[in-house]
Amino acid sequence: GRALGKGRVFDALATLAFAYPPRAALFRNELIELLLLSREMHSDPLHYRGSFAGALGVPQFLPSSYRRHAVDFDGNGKRDLWTHADAIGSIANYYRAYGWASGQPVLVALERTNEAPPDAFRQLLERGIQPHSSVAAFRKSGASLAGAADDDALACAFAAETENGTAYWLGFNNFYVITRYNRSVNYALAVYEIAGELRRLHDAQSGEAGAAPASR
Repeated sequence: GRALGKGRVFDALATLAFAYPPRAALFRNELIELLLLSREMHSDPLHYRGSFAGALGVPQFLPSSYRRHAVDFDGNGKRDLWTHADAIGSIANYYRAYGWASGQPVLVALERTNEAPPDAFRQLLERGIQPHSSVAAFRKSGASLAGAADDDALACAFAAETENGTAYWLGFNNFYVITRYNRSVNYALAVYEIAGELRRLHDAQSGEAGAAPASR
């Protein structure tokens, strides 16, 4: 959330809309969305600063996502994606809109082996990151899970390079939702791992706070 971009968003979108044919249609629409957003926010469309691709605020939403998913999470009457409270609430709202299911799993690692994955597993691996096959089907293909998972749950398989070589995971619907925010599997995996570390730190601090009175 620190690299917010310093370029004028109107200029960036106009350039991409009229001088970048491969994605002109997308950015023409985003230019329109910026004008609509400015009207809704009672602001000057030339005021907004952001990335070279016209993304806005801490979550780097394009104008269409700003209009559709931004929320006033701190209750001050403004949907301001340059504040962390509204940014966090808006990202959560974005995830919810794309099907995030609270309390459901995100991914499970597969056991590491020195052997190449079976052909049956590779065929499932090549089917993309949208969940498409049951956990039972992955087990049948030769995948050995390092954690628990419901056999009926739909999942995808993906690989990523780690310091110890290629590793494999099964990703569930919530993992796919993260990739709707950023399509990179490595990005989604990093989000998951950072979230886990933040949860562990929170739990540790909560435990220390709870234990403190007893030590006095």
